[in-house]
Amino acid sequence: MTILSVTLAGILLVGSAIHVYWAAGGKAGLTAAIPHTGNEPAFTPGRIVTLLVAFALLGIAALMLSLGYFRENLPEPLLNTTRYTAYLASAVLVLSVIGDFKFIGAFKKIRNSRFATLDTYIYNPLCLLLAIVFFKLAQHAGA
Repeated sequence: MTILSVTLAGILLVGSAIHVYWAAGGKAGLTAAIPHTGNEPAFTPGRIVTLLVAFALLGIAALMLSLGYFRENLPEPLLNTTRYTAYLASAVLVLSVIGDFKFIGAFKKIRNSRFATLDTYIYNPLCLLLAIVFFKLAQHAGA
């Protein structure tokens, strides 16, 4: 589990860095990260929202490392808090996999965009994998 948690934390850190790049005005890859209806983006996230996503990804990476790599060094109260936070993160990620029934997730209606393809083959499976790993790390931390 340690190798998996470190690997997934690395992926999350890269995702966080990409969001910081976008918040700073970068444009590369942006169209693949936002759902589109035809040629128009479904929404345009501002810099603050993009930075919030970057910090959320950073926090999730820290949580992943806390349970997978640094677990033995955490005091019991912090370990319990981290464990319950991991269960919550797992539930949120499962909801993300289910999606909004329009643009994102397994039950999306709009499927003819670059984002939809990436969501189906990369984003959604990654969220499901993260949800499963968080759940298993939380269980393992309680043992």
